[in-house]
Amino acid sequence: VPASSYAKNRATFQSHYARDCFEGLAARPNAAAVVSNATAILDVGSGTGDFARDLVDRYPDAVVTGVDLAEAMVAHANDTHPHPRLSFVAADLAGAHGLGETFDVATSTMVLHWPG
Repeated sequence: VPASSYAKNRATFQSHYARDCFEGLAARPNAAAVVSNATAILDVGSGTGDFARDLVDRYPDAVVTGVDLAEAMVAHANDTHPHPRLSFVAADLAGAHGLGETFDVATSTMVLHWPG
């Protein structure tokens, strides 16, 4: 992909890349049953919320919570992706208290090495 094209479409590319990676991992035998039956999914470092929205669309029985340190990103995600099973919160999960909830699946696209 030419650099200018990548830069112009970076958010879309990253969302698709994250989805493809997650789906590949979710299809593995040890993870498939857990992911396919998940009712609560946590997206750590949700940023713009695009990937969390993909998750809520792909898993119709799950409630998805996106968490990010940046309050401005959380506000953007909440404004951009309104959905009854999707919420975004500003929080630092490094703290001892976490979110006070339990989740079946946790994901973070921050662990992916972004090309480009």
